[in-house]
Amino acid sequence: MAIWRQCLLNTTGVSPESPLSHTAESVKAEVMRLAPAVRARQLGPLIDSLDRDEEIEGAWGKVALQREGEIESGSVTGLPLEDVVARLEARFPG
Repeated sequence: MAIWRQCLLNTTGVSPESPLSHTAESVKAEVMRLAPAVRARQLGPLIDSLDRDEEIEGAWGKVALQREGEIESGSVTGLPLEDVVARLEARFPG
């Protein structure tokens, strides 16, 4: 068996001859034609779909509520969206 076929079978559990293998390859090729920024925006939800831990999600929910309370009480102040976006774009061009 060719090494790439064995790798595909080992990493996906899908035989290279399977229709699912061809579908996955066509999806990958289509995604790779997208602009890098578009691919980057889609990456987070894809990773989230693989690694969802309810305990961690709950902890982040508590942090978000705490921060919202801090902003509403005035104990902290937020940054203008434009400033945040500019900093992100400078750090992650493209």
